Amino acid sequence: MQRRAARRRLQSIAPNSFSALGADLWNRLTTPLLNFTYWTHLLIGVCFYGAIGVWTEVLRRFLLGAEEGNGNVLLAMHTFYPAIIGATAMQIMLNKDAQTYMRSFGQLVSTVFFIMAAVCILAATNIGESLSFRLAGIGISAAILFWWTANALDEGLKDVDPANATGGPLPPESERIADFPTGDAPVETAMGAVKL
Repeated sequence: MQRRAARRRLQSIAPNSFSALGADLWNRLTTPLLNFTYWTHLLIGVCFYGAIGVWTEVLRRFLLGAEEGNGNVLLAMHTFYPAIIGATAMQIMLNKDAQTYMRSFGQLVSTVFFIMAAVCILAATNIGESLSFRLAGIGISAAILFWWTANALDEGLKDVDPANATGGPLPPESERIADFPTGDAPVETAMGAVKL
């Protein structure tokens, strides 16, 4: 009983931003799932153009037979994800509509993955290629997921109803049909009545 009262007192002083962050992240994860424009931007903009350095090194190493080993591929991978995460974190921090807990989450994610990338790059000879590739895979996956959550509510990446040419919500059908002039009824314009 005393614990419940203490918890209620604490929640009245400081709201539970952990649950708000969890609900916000879930909403951001699920909102754009069926949005073609969003997926196109993610795959082409982030995964293709954003990772062009990784693709270049993979092409050089595995298709063109460069002999340097996997060091350049790993370096490209370990510089890709902090760039995406850092830019996304700044985007969240500069968003005037972002909640404080989302800004803090952005700072936390960018700090953790920047440190991970720095350790993997600076201690490349000590951690081994296998572990470095695994960490790079985790970092890249986190970068894409972080970008996804940060941009999920972006109006510019949302699809519009193709039935509406203006991109806004359609009025009720009764309003669409009733107000449309038909037949020989004159329509008032600035220059007088006109028959359609």
